[in-house]
Amino acid sequence: MNRLILIMCAAVIVFTSTTLHADDRGPYVSGHAGIVMLDDSSVTDNITGNVFDIDFDLGYDLGIAAGYDFGMFRIEGELGTIYNEVDKYDSIRASDGSFYTVTLMANSYFDIQINSPVTPFLFAGLGLARVSTDDISVNNIRIADDTDTAFAFQIGAGVSFVFWENVDLDIGYRYFQADDLELTDTTVEYSGHSVILGIRYWY
Repeated sequence: MNRLILIMCAAVIVFTSTTLHADDRGPYVSGHAGIVMLDDSSVTDNITGNVFDIDFDLGYDLGIAAGYDFGMFRIEGELGTIYNEVDKYDSIRASDGSFYTVTLMANSYFDIQINSPVTPFLFAGLGLARVSTDDISVNNIRIADDTDTAFAFQIGAGVSFVFWENVDLDIGYRYFQADDLELTDTTVEYSGHSVILGIRYWY
């Protein structure tokens, strides 16, 4: 399933990057902010083979991007950050710890033109995620405090609203996933869901 999603993401980005439209709006910059709910993460101890689960609190999702709007299609580079504190480690409430992620993504958007101030869109992205765990502890025993970088992808959908002549507001949903992370003798799964609000300015 993940391989199919990656192939679809790559196909969308390649297709969009080679497609021009007569009514292109030109270059733009954008920013977004939202809440993120990480999926419960399966953690495999690489020494013992034991498998544990990590539960997370709600966190935040922030990002900035620059790109070009060809009319129906957009391509952009995005720098983002995701932060979540750890709630429970294997059903035991964590005494401390968090996951902090910096992402660098190449995104491609398809804007569904319906001759309305509201424009639905779909998007997909590929890139890298640098994930850092900060002193994850249970009963004051440190479990993980490490950093790893992995390949990542994202897909999502939303709607844009015309706010001003050169300004649009967005609301959307995003699913994000990184390859398994190697953190302090463990292999960690990492994925999550974000609801985001964004603003985009053409110049």
